[in-house]
Amino acid sequence: MSDDDDQVFEAVSALFEAGEYVDYRVDEPRILTHLGEITAEPRLGHNQFDYYRGTPQYRVALAGGYLRPLPTPTPAPLTAVLECESVIGARLPNLLRRCYLELGNGGFGPNRGILGLRGSRTTHGYPGGGTVAEEWVSRCHGWPESLQPQFTSLVPICEWGCNVVSFIDVSDGEYRMWGFEPNIIDHNEADGEPYIEDLETALYREEFGFTEWLRRWTQGILDQPHLVLDEETNRWRGPTSTRGRGSRHEKGEIWAVALTDPPF
Repeated sequence: MSDDDDQVFEAVSALFEAGEYVDYRVDEPRILTHLGEITAEPRLGHNQFDYYRGTPQYRVALAGGYLRPLPTPTPAPLTAVLECESVIGARLPNLLRRCYLELGNGGFGPNRGILGLRGSRTTHGYPGGGTVAEEWVSRCHGWPESLQPQFTSLVPICEWGCNVVSFIDVSDGEYRMWGFEPNIIDHNEADGEPYIEDLETALYREEFGFTEWLRRWTQGILDQPHLVLDEETNRWRGPTSTRGRGSRHEKGEIWAVALTDPPF
């Protein structure tokens, strides 16, 4: 691995040691008193909350001891890494391989965690989700014929919800990241399928590779894939480092879903 890979691995390891290896955290079941204070009583109803790492609400909940501890991660066996690479027909980034082999088999990283490999107890934060290889096979069949085989080298690594996905391009050793945000495109009224031109807009090449992507996550400045409306062309496009919308962590725009009003 490169020096950059080693530095990012140490940063990810530090988050594992701190018990903060994923963005979304859930609080312990509690009830709210009539004063709005959190008590240690068993949960009544649905007064339970998700918190997003880096937001003010997360910091308050963490300092107050309200967050449920994350489960102890289990690294992936080498056979699972090799099996995945055999399916996708390419080697995974060295940094990703090391994270799988030494830290955890998915379920860590941005949002609810990156996808796992065979044997993972959880992928992208939800039990029973697809593995990297399974999601890759599914999405390869899902690309329009005109986009194949160009995009079969894109391996899904992180699902953000609402079909927003981060991909790694494994076609060469650069391992450039790609983003996919299909939720603002127009749809064909006849069959409900996206126009191919719009699908190509929704899928865009990021300005950095996997190592930088993971570094930005450890620093709390990684944003999920999104499109911006170009002021000059009036067309949607992927963001640039100087013209994107900036970190949602820093702005405190996200703290996830609450099933009732937040306790603070």
